[in-house]
Amino acid sequence: KPSFFFFFYVSAAAVIFIYFGLYLLSGGITPTSQKFAALEKDTDYYVTRGRVTTYFQESLKSLEAEDYNSAIVNLKSDISENPDDETVFYSYYILGLAYLETAETNFIGLFPSYNKEQAIAGKDALLKSIEKNNSGKYPNVTLNAYYYAAKACLMIDDLNSAKEYLSIVVKEKGSKMHEAQKILSDLE
Repeated sequence: KPSFFFFFYVSAAAVIFIYFGLYLLSGGITPTSQKFAALEKDTDYYVTRGRVTTYFQESLKSLEAEDYNSAIVNLKSDISENPDDETVFYSYYILGLAYLETAETNFIGLFPSYNKEQAIAGKDALLKSIEKNNSGKYPNVTLNAYYYAAKACLMIDDLNSAKEYLSIVVKEKGSKMHEAQKILSDLE
């Protein structure tokens, strides 16, 4: 008579086999652009750049708690209260990233998909960040915004814009240059 442990090990092996099969299927049917659209689990992107407003600080707390919707609300409030502030570009940058975080969904780490409206809102906020960051003091934020705008474009299957933005990151030697080069070479 089979023991409990026999059933436990057979069940565990079956679950692992099924997950591995789904992993292979997910990798096979997910378009290349969608594979590269995923955000890295980079939590250093919301390090403050001198934004000391209450709403911005609240958004950072929300981001740390991975409450992206609350962060979006706080960042929009920060932007509407401080539209002409010299560093408001950073609020747009973080807003864009928060939107991209909410755009991404998957099934147990497999079969990635993206909410088009959230991805477009993220791209728009990142491009606004680039537009507003005109002091010349923070070129790294601008180049990172281009990199993540490219990710947003990959989420919505706009490969031409994604390649354009990634090329800017490579040409200007941004901190995400190596990642941008890899994505560009794999998209060819």
